[in-house]
Amino acid sequence: IACNADTFATVVNSSTLGGDSSAFYPPFMLDPRAPNRLLVGTCRVWRGPSDGQGWAAANALSYNFDLSDSVACSPIARNMVRALAAGGPATANGSQVIYAGTDAGRVLVTTNADGGPTTWADRTGAINPGNYPISSIALDPADPTGRSAYLTIMGFTGDIGSGHVYRTLDAGATWVDLTANLPDAPADAIGVD
Repeated sequence: IACNADTFATVVNSSTLGGDSSAFYPPFMLDPRAPNRLLVGTCRVWRGPSDGQGWAAANALSYNFDLSDSVACSPIARNMVRALAAGGPATANGSQVIYAGTDAGRVLVTTNADGGPTTWADRTGAINPGNYPISSIALDPADPTGRSAYLTIMGFTGDIGSGHVYRTLDAGATWVDLTANLPDAPADAIGVD
């Protein structure tokens, strides 16, 4: 099952996403544990049918990351989702572990997506004191729990003493800086081989 540009436009450009604004290039992906389901990031995370049909307010998996409620986000929302990753255990609805990285530099994680908006936790910790955008998140495919993930941070972080590449083994409860000797330059993407 695939999601083409027309289907994605139907989902994003309609009121089916609760009237939310989104980043200029909103992140979206087919759920790796349910490829007939599409995950989309606005100021919250949504999941619905990949054919673009049947989207409704019930498809919101999280609250508005700016306001911690179900209010639609405005075009000036700071916590627009920029990066998404999903995997781990699955139900008929799809992946239960979902990571979202925002333009405002936050990392939000749920390990129980079916549990609703209250299951999300801010897992940013101290990794991003400059609040640079989280540019990419990738789950380790060798970990069936979905708790092992990597992320990249944009911006020039050397002046504030943080890195650009991090790893977690516990769904974001702790992070390890893997930047090592990489130059102090924005990291745009990460993949796990």
